[in-house]
Amino acid sequence: MPSRRRVATALLWLSVGLLAALLLLLGRSPHLEPALAALSVWLARLGWWGPLVFGLFAVAATILFVPVIPLAPAAGALFGLWTGVATVSLAATTSAAPSRGLIV
Repeated sequence: MPSRRRVATALLWLSVGLLAALLLLLGRSPHLEPALAALSVWLARLGWWGPLVFGLFAVAATILFVPVIPLAPAAGALFGLWTGVATVSLAATTSAAPSRGLIV
């Protein structure tokens, strides 16, 4: 009978493989590039409201347990380095505060 550690390791590698396959399929999707371009244009048209909307989206995604790791480089690409860093930092702090009991 396999040990729990071996089963956990196997499940981890299976998950990593499935995630890599999903990312590969999404990257090859013909609909992804136009959608991202439209989102980028829309956020750019919002001016200074763009980072706020992006940050609110990041907060909602974190609360809903959606992986937000790709949002950090996306914020940098959309808004520039310093505005992107500030947006992601504030969004991460805001989404973490309720779980730590800082906001009731």
